[in-house]
Amino acid sequence: MPVIQSAPEEFFGEALDSAIARVRVSVSVFARRYLVQLLVRQIEQGCHPSETLGDRFALALTVKERKKRECLLQEVGDKALILSGFWWEHNYRPLRPSHAAFHIDLGCRSYQLHGGVPYEELAANFGDIADVLIRLGTDHSLKSARDIL
Repeated sequence: MPVIQSAPEEFFGEALDSAIARVRVSVSVFARRYLVQLLVRQIEQGCHPSETLGDRFALALTVKERKKRECLLQEVGDKALILSGFWWEHNYRPLRPSHAAFHIDLGCRSYQLHGGVPYEELAANFGDIADVLIRLGTDHSLKSARDIL
C-alpha cells in the first residue's frame, strides 16, 4: 500500500489535477482550491459520512438564519459530492444508479441554493466534478488515500 509522503493539500492537488486532465473538465482556480480543501477536510473529519443527507437538506430549508442555512447547504452539497464521486465505487456500483442520481440532484440543489463562489460553479458542473472525483478515487495510486479518508 503506497504511503502519502507529501502534505495532504499537495497530494490531493496533484491527484486532482491529474484526474481533471484525464476527464477533460474545465475547473476554475477557485473550484479547484475548494475541492482540494474538501478532500483535506475529509481526512480531518473522519470516515464515510453516515448521516442522511435528505434530512439535513430538509433541515436547511427550515432554518431562518442565513449563515446557519448556508452552512447546512454547504455540508449537504459537500457530502453529496464526496458520496457521488470519491465513494462511488463503494456506494453505487453495488447499488442501483438511482442512489447516485438522488445524491447528485441533492448536492447540485444544495450548492445552487447556497449560491456564490465557488458554489454556483460546483452546482453547474456537479456531474462532471463527481466524474473527476470518481477518477481520482479509482486511480490505483490513490487506493490508500481513500482508505485514509
